[in-house]
Amino acid sequence: MNTKLLSFLLIMAAAPLPTLAQTAPALQPRAEAAPLLPAAATPNKPDAMATSAAEAGPVEEAMAFDQLALPDAIRELAKLAGLNIQIDPALLNQKAADGTPIPPPSVTEQWRRVTPMQAMQALLFNYGWQMERVANNPIVLIRARDPNAAAPLATTVNLLDAAQGGPVEETMAFDQLPLPDAIRNLAALAGMNIQLDPRLANRQDGNHQPIPFPTVNEKMKNVTARQAMQTLLDEFGWQATRITGNPILRIEALDPKAPNALAKPAQAR
Repeated sequence: MNTKLLSFLLIMAAAPLPTLAQTAPALQPRAEAAPLLPAAATPNKPDAMATSAAEAGPVEEAMAFDQLALPDAIRELAKLAGLNIQIDPALLNQKAADGTPIPPPSVTEQWRRVTPMQAMQALLFNYGWQMERVANNPIVLIRARDPNAAAPLATTVNLLDAAQGGPVEETMAFDQLPLPDAIRNLAALAGMNIQLDPRLANRQDGNHQPIPFPTVNEKMKNVTARQAMQTLLDEFGWQATRITGNPILRIEALDPKAPNALAKPAQAR
């Protein structure tokens, strides 16, 4: 293997995945299916279909989002999954304390061999949203997840599982590569689908100034991509978790409630 993993990925970048807009029929504007029901009539917990149906539906060979607003990504996935959805207006019209509108987060992801429901479930979970359904109503509501309600079970993933070791690379090198890029590159090399917890990109110091991602300057020999990825996660205090039955891993801080915490910088080997 080239001693610069970055060079390898430049070759991969020459054949980018098609965007979701290219792999799915264009969405047509439509009116909202129905008004939101009063909060009292809506169960205060995720509907069972949010997890039990996560593996249903056709598997998409390639799925990609490029700076697509989260509500638009959810709508496209719902269309592919055959779901009628309605997004809570409170999620679409969020405002800061001074009244300034807060734009929805944008999604940039590339996944392979996942179903629309799996992708939809992973995105909702990552951004603190959830699916709810009132009995006998075919319209699925998308709302903010109640912190006091039950959430999909997420467990820590051990990337060193021998059953999924993958090929051993003679040399892997990173030269001042931002940590998220290094993680994404290794995930692509290992054939894993991942997404980053958005809180990792919103760290601030004591003066409320953005904290840039650390860079990785590493050289590893005779390791698999999964081993290299687990090493970086351990060194920087991150971990991989998975919703039960969902193939998309979320990369998050070891303590998701304290995303500003970082472990010591990785040392060159």
